[in-house]
Amino acid sequence: MKSIYFKRKNSVLRVMGEGNPKARNTNYDRYIYFGILSLIITYVVYYLIVKFLYIRADGHVLYDDVKIRLTDDSRIIKFFRHEGDSICRGDTLFTYLPDQQNEAGGTGLSLSGLGVTSYANQADWIDKEIYNLEKKIALNKIEISEQTSMLKMYKADLKRVKNEVTLDALPHSRLESTQNEIARAHSAISKLNQENSQLNGLIKKLRDIAKDYNPVKRSVNLSSLTSAGGNGDGDGEVQVFYSPIDGIINRVFLSDFEVALRQDDILSVQRKSRIYVKAYFEQEDMDYFKEGDTLDLKFPDGTKSRGYIKRFYFGTYPLPEEFQKRYEPLKRTIAADILPASKAEEQRWKVYNKLSVEIVKYKY
Repeated sequence: MKSIYFKRKNSVLRVMGEGNPKARNTNYDRYIYFGILSLIITYVVYYLIVKFLYIRADGHVLYDDVKIRLTDDSRIIKFFRHEGDSICRGDTLFTYLPDQQNEAGGTGLSLSGLGVTSYANQADWIDKEIYNLEKKIALNKIEISEQTSMLKMYKADLKRVKNEVTLDALPHSRLESTQNEIARAHSAISKLNQENSQLNGLIKKLRDIAKDYNPVKRSVNLSSLTSAGGNGDGDGEVQVFYSPIDGIINRVFLSDFEVALRQDDILSVQRKSRIYVKAYFEQEDMDYFKEGDTLDLKFPDGTKSRGYIKRFYFGTYPLPEEFQKRYEPLKRTIAADILPASKAEEQRWKVYNKLSVEIVKYKY
């Protein structure tokens, strides 16, 4: 009979304990997953808030612009002001030769016969020009004094701004802005000094012309005229165009001795007294804004400001090229003028002339 007792000796197998159940590895995948999910949810919520609660528009800061034209076809003789120059009312901008009718009934512009040109009030004109130039020099000296005071203020504030930027109390853009203001003040002072030097040279030329002026012949040589300006009252005489406003020359569209037709723009002058933002709103947002609404503005350096809608332009305007996305069809927008909310805001806007600005408005 076979034995059914198989356990001859103790088993060599051993069972290892499960250990401490509390000591487990950290599940980092879970944290990464929840982090990514939180970012997606935050982005979606932010997009929905911006999309459905706010409207946005692009724009740029401008001065009030005035285009200067002549009423007749003419030939420009000489420009006395250039792009970026500050001008006052009554300053000489350029001299020109009006169009003349020929015997066949046609028109033609010519410089022949200008070696000697008749003037009825040459002496009066020279006195007036000298007065205007001396007045301009005096105004430039006042501007130099103001710029020098501003320069001292910026330099005194520069060390404090550097320390606060180092301590992260101010953004680095504030330091760059202060440095830019210092450089701009230096440039303005240098430019004004150079302008005064040129104006003094023009005064000397005018006084030399006055010495050579013959009241009997009432004539002046063309070379002197084109270097110092002139005035004429009849057809065929070189005439002077005086500035009708105070401002800054933005663009000069023609050059010396070039023909200017009556429909051609000769100069573009920006008024110093009025600065505004020309904004371009999407057509689908037209139900959410009206004249008088207050808007938030953000400039390229991060500075924020406030303004209000002064007026809208009739019809739609194409979005400027700098705001248009590449390879997209031309977009037409609703253009509006935005003025500063206060005098303090207006002074701040002058620093950002011709710069882009972002406009934001709450829909409800």
